[in-house]
Amino acid sequence: MQRITITVEDDLAEWARHEVEIGRAPSVSAWVARAMADKRQALLDLDAEITRMEAESPATPEDIAWLAKVFGESEAWVRDLIARELPLPRERPGPGQR
Repeated sequence: MQRITITVEDDLAEWARHEVEIGRAPSVSAWVARAMADKRQALLDLDAEITRMEAESPATPEDIAWLAKVFGESEAWVRDLIARELPLPRERPGPGQR
């Protein structure tokens, strides 16, 4: 396990503290760690779905626009993800990489 320091918007910090206060997490650290694990799993699930979809037929411009809207990312980000230009969570970065 590794300790890291992060900076977040005030409302997110308050939300995390509230989650601890009402018993949804034992600590802010645990809450953030769970959110990070959930994000990793969501990206892995997305990768599996894109792989399945690409095997059936290549993504259309409409598919790319829809995915960009759903994920709040640019169409270029979606195209890079489909082309596997973005590192996925299962790929651990090497020293000095992010």
